[in-house]
Amino acid sequence: WAADLLSLVPNDTAVCVRVRQLSEHAEQLEQSELGQRFKASAFFQQWRGSEDFRRLNAGIAAFESVTKKPVRTTITELLGRDVVFALSIKPGAAPKGVLLLEADSAEVLQAALKLWKQLDSASTKTLTHAEHEYVQVTPAARQQSYFYAVFDAQLAITDDESLLRRTLDVHRDGSGSFGELAELQPA
Repeated sequence: WAADLLSLVPNDTAVCVRVRQLSEHAEQLEQSELGQRFKASAFFQQWRGSEDFRRLNAGIAAFESVTKKPVRTTITELLGRDVVFALSIKPGAAPKGVLLLEADSAEVLQAALKLWKQLDSASTKTLTHAEHEYVQVTPAARQQSYFYAVFDAQLAITDDESLLRRTLDVHRDGSGSFGELAELQPA
């Protein structure tokens, strides 16, 4: 478990975006004038009439029938505390990113991972690095695997195993994190 999600982000990260209380911000944006204008836009109205929107609604309905609660509640429980996206850029290589989130509790996170495994026909393999287990998930429908590690109520997920391993190194060592940089310390 990390006291703060920024303590899991390697200090050589190029871009780091953090949003605390994402669900509250999303609700405020939805209720704002900007949110209302977006919902009234031709683009949004066209999307609402699309097959993609119908599939999304069908997926939400199926998800809610399994979880027995609104999808918005699940999203709030998973993303409600803290969300961080960290992007690593190395010369000559494609950018790599890791998403970190802190759920309301370890139980909420474990339930979501269990449900995800039930809904997604994927193979999983448990691996170990830096004295910490992580999971490789290979969906049946695509070749690209993704990797995740759990730290109590926190999750790190990426499609780049080396980046997840770097995150695990920072977690194990307790140093070398983005959160330690002097520029980020309160004055």
